[in-house]
Amino acid sequence: RFPDGIPYILFPFVDGLSVDELIRARALTTEEAVGLAVQACEGLAHLHRHGVFHRDIKPSNLIWTDQGVRIIDFNVAASAAQDFAAGGGTRRYLPPDHDGIADPDAAELADRDVYALGLVLYEAVTGRYPFEELTPPLGKAAPDPRMVPGCADLSGEFVNVLLRAIAPRRADRYPSAKALLEALRALGALRQPVAPAPEPATDGWRTPPLEAPAKPNFNPFVAHLLTLYSQ
Repeated sequence: RFPDGIPYILFPFVDGLSVDELIRARALTTEEAVGLAVQACEGLAHLHRHGVFHRDIKPSNLIWTDQGVRIIDFNVAASAAQDFAAGGGTRRYLPPDHDGIADPDAAELADRDVYALGLVLYEAVTGRYPFEELTPPLGKAAPDPRMVPGCADLSGEFVNVLLRAIAPRRADRYPSAKALLEALRALGALRQPVAPAPEPATDGWRTPPLEAPAKPNFNPFVAHLLTLYSQ
């Protein structure tokens, strides 16, 4: 309290960058993204052991600092014993099969945090949200991250862990932060060489490269097509 009795709240200052900013800037390597997830998972496992659930894990609530990743914003954090534990949070990072009405148990609250962290990891690796919809769609699996430009060489082992973390059905996801943490720590190489696509057979004949138009209103494709069809 101030000398005149007015109360105030003192917060620690966290010197770092929002993970949301790092994702939008594509500033994280794959190794850094996994390291981020490991540290955040350690934090969640610690919270869950003590009966506390964050309920609003998302990129803007993770801070990248020189001392490691910090989880912030516990405004809607709760315990399983609270009657209001079903609400709160950001719909974009809630599991698609989340029940927003019934009072959840500890396992359901833990699943909510773990699923959200899986989405954060997907975004940190690919630079994009996995779904075209604004929120996770019911029953729809996330696309393979190797389809995203620049991610074709992600290892199959890593992709399996990532997609399991955000599977549309709770029964298919990791049952706890500890389980996801163990899976991340056990990963080998995160990327693997991609074999070049075989060139199509040409029987010794190769199409000459098409050059850019040398004059206005001239399309080289027309001349090329006329060599293929007589009519």
